[in-house]
Formats: sequence, structure tokens, C-alpha cells
Amino acid sequence: MLDKRAFLVQDLLLLFLFYHSMARKRRYNNRPKSRPTQRNTESLSARKHVKKKPTPDTKEVQNTQMDQRTKMTKLLGVGLLGAGALWGMSQVATKSPQKPNVSVVQSGQVPPQPKGTDGLPGKYDYELIPSKDRVDFTPIQFDPPQSQDFESLRSAQDYWKTVAHKALATFSEDPRVAKLQKFMADNAVYPMARGPRVTQFVAGPGEKMPDFKNNPHLFEVVFMPPVYAQTLRAPAVTEAGGHTVRLAETFQIQEWLGIILAHELSHVWDMNVEKENSFDPKENLMGEVRAYKFERDLLKLWGPEQFEKMIAELEKAWAQNHKLQTAEIVDIADKYYPLKSIRGGEKGLAMFSITMCSALEIAERKGATDENLAEMYKSYARQN
Repeated sequence: MLDKRAFLVQDLLLLFLFYHSMARKRRYNNRPKSRPTQRNTESLSARKHVKKKPTPDTKEVQNTQMDQRTKMTKLLGVGLLGAGALWGMSQVATKSPQKPNVSVVQSGQVPPQPKGTDGLPGKYDYELIPSKDRVDFTPIQFDPPQSQDFESLRSAQDYWKTVAHKALATFSEDPRVAKLQKFMADNAVYPMARGPRVTQFVAGPGEKMPDFKNNPHLFEVVFMPPVYAQTLRAPAVTEAGGHTVRLAETFQIQEWLGIILAHELSHVWDMNVEKENSFDPKENLMGEVRAYKFERDLLKLWGPEQFEKMIAELEKAWAQNHKLQTAEIVDIADKYYPLKSIRGGEKGLAMFSITMCSALEIAERKGATDENLAEMYKSYARQN
């Protein structure tokens, strides 16, 4: 597939040629018309005695100049088109899509920063500045099977199942996570994304295809490759009804993936088991409050001391400035949890989560009810 920049160059060249063809047409339509012949014999006879230098016909001069411009425009356009095509083909040859590699990194360390970061999954914006206060974390880089034969597709489904269970198991000490682990083991399937809203499931010999009709608790966990993930409204989405969870393949830290997955699974539980009406705004809002309180508890489990230090510092900052900006919150939170080291959608999601969880914690300590928290969430989500 050609690089987007090659298509942009070609579009600009076509626009250039179109502009010059229209300019040529305008010059032709606006050419001076030949004057009518004067039939006054006196004026004609008077002009006979006036000697004028022979001048070329105006129309011939204009046509000659127009032909020269046309030839130059065509030559320039053909040359630029050829150069653009050669540049585009060189981009295809030199910049083939890269696959993220398997990460073999110890917890709390960051892989070396590669040169020329180009936004591919697994790449870090910059290397983390060491901090004794920051929680330990486990970098992840996805590398599912890429072939389209049956065995590879079957292996890819098992691969994503392992990724999801391993991320959630990070917080298995929490009883709600243990409950969701069993719920996921009994009812989740891991099909391959074949479009923004299309999935493909492969069943091996003796295996049954997912029966969504007769199992109301069955749901999909779909890891979306970048080409489809960019169509999502967020890197993690639970669709109405609770039968599909979509996650971008761009997560870089296992703990963040576990927290976000737990958040989405809490929505699936609410819709599938508790029969929450996802189309009821009030029920949906209270479900979000429960999910973020759940995230808040997992952040505490991830780093109890770090969480308390972060909340204490944020409370002090909020007392000094009641309109604390998100960037200021992130600057404080990044001392205790990895935020600035990650990029793209996961970074935005983690920033929103830690801001919401901190606000919920501080508000609850001041006696806020769930209804107060719901209004606070609604207001913050509207602004962001």
C-alpha cells in the first residue's frame, strides 16, 4: 500500500494541472476580439499615406505564446508526476510495515528508545526518568500470528485469550477481579477483527462455534489492529448490550491493560448479569461511576503507598488552585504511575482514568454520594 504522503503529492500535482488547464481556458475566452473593418473611405484613404511598421498578427502572437506555455506546463506536469510516482514507490520499498516484537523486559524497566519513533505499537515517546516513588510495571508488546492459514488463525485466538487473562490476573487479589476472571473464562470468545465491526471466529476439530442465541452471557473480546482501532471512539469500548468488548492493540503496559479491561468487563457484567439497560442514561451513568471506583481500587492495589502520596499531593494542589488543569494533574500523577512514557490512545485513556479516579477518591473523602460522583463524572466527561 502506498504511503499516504505519496497520494497527497499526486493529488497536489493533479490539482496543479487542473489549475493550469482552467487558466488556459480563461485566457482563450478573454482574448481580444478583432475589430470590425472600417468602411469610411475617407479614413481609409487618409491611412493609406501613413507608413506603419509591419507587425505580426495579434492572434498569431497569442496562439504562439499559448502553445509555448501549454508545452511547458505539460512537460513540467509530466516531470512532477513521474517524480511523485518514483518517490511513492521508493516509500513502499523502504518503509514496509513493521510488526511489534515480543517484549522480554523485566518488570519496572523500559525498553531502549528506538531511533525514529514512528507511532507504531510498542514504541515509547521517551525513556522514563527513574523514580523511586513510581510503581513497578510490565511493558508489553503484541506479536500475534500473522498468517491467514487455519492453524495460525486458531493460534491467534489463543494468543489474545492469553494476553487478556494475563493482564487481568495482575489484580487477581481483588475478589471482584477473581469473579470476572471466572466469568470471562466461561463466556468470552476471542475472534479476529476483519473490519471496524466484523469479526471471524475459527473452531478446531470437535469444537463448537459460539452460540450467542442460546447463551445470553456469551461475549466477544476483540483486539483491534491499528487500521481498525482508529475507528473506535476510544481505545477500549464496550458496545451496547454487553456482547462485544473492543480493545486497541496499542497497549504498552500490562497493568494499564488489566485495569482498563476490568473496567470494560464490569460493564459486561452489569449488562449481561445485572441486566442494566445500556440505553437508560441514568443507569449508564451509575455504571460508569461503579467502573471508575473499581479502577480506583485497582490503582490502590497496584501501588498503595504511591496512591496515597499522589492523593495527598493532588489535594494540596487542588486547595491552592480549584481549577487545576489536566496537565497539572498528570505531572503529579506521573511521579507515581507511568503516564508520560506511554503514547497515543492508551496515554489519553490512562490520563482520563487517573484523573477521574483521583477526583472520585478526594470527593468521597469529603462525603460525596454516588449521585454527586455521577454529576462530577458527567461534567468532566463533557469537558474532555
